[in-house]
Amino acid sequence: MNCPKCNGYRLKPKKLENGLLAFACDNCQGSLLPMLQYLQWAEQHSTTIIDACIEFKLDETSQALLCPKCSGLMTKYRISAQSENRLDICNRCYETWLDSGEWQLLKHLQVLDKLPKIFTEAWQKNIQTEIAEENQQNRDKEHFENDFEQIKTFKTWLDKYHKKQDVLIYLNK
Repeated sequence: MNCPKCNGYRLKPKKLENGLLAFACDNCQGSLLPMLQYLQWAEQHSTTIIDACIEFKLDETSQALLCPKCSGLMTKYRISAQSENRLDICNRCYETWLDSGEWQLLKHLQVLDKLPKIFTEAWQKNIQTEIAEENQQNRDKEHFENDFEQIKTFKTWLDKYHKKQDVLIYLNK
C-alpha cells in the first residue's frame, strides 16, 4: 500500500505500541491503523498509564485523503476541542490514518482508549459545544474586560442560590 499523503511512498509495518502494529510512511511519519487490530489491542492492554511529559511534533493533513487499502474517500474527525488535529477514517474498510504525532497526541489528551468514540456524532457534537462555549466566554471577557472574573464569580454563586429568581427580579428593577 502507498501512503495516502505522500503518493509513491510505500507503507511499511511499524509498531505503535507493544502488540499494536500499523503501517507507516518513512517520508511523512504518518501511520495507517486498522481499527479491528486497534480494538483487539485495546481489549488486552490498559491505556490508562499516560506519560504526561510526551514531546511530539504534530502534523495535519488538510486535504481529503484516499484510503490506501480500498481507495475510498476518508472522512476527517476532530479529536478534541483543544486540538485542531483531525483523524481520517475510511468508512468502507475502517482503516484510520494518523498524521505524524497524532498517536502521541491521543496519549497526551488521554483518549487512547476512546478512539472509536471519536468517530461518533455525539463526540463531534460535544467538541462543537465546547468550542461554542469557549468562543462565548472569550466574547464575554472582551465585552466585560476587567470586570469579567467578578461577574463570573457572581454568576456561579447566583446559579446555586435557592432564591435566584428573586435576585434576578431585584436586579431588573
